[in-house]
Amino acid sequence: MVDLYQNETLRNEIKAEFKQKKDNYVYKGIIPDSPPPFKAGY
Repeated sequence: MVDLYQNETLRNEIKAEFKQKKDNYVYKGIIPDSPPPFKAGY
């Protein structure tokens, strides 16, 4: 773990590998960003 803090080249290689594996994937959570709309008249 300390190697990551001390070795900038290693960090850059790991970041490049992550970007390559991630590609254009965008995480979308199961829980919505906001609560459902309120319906009056219950």
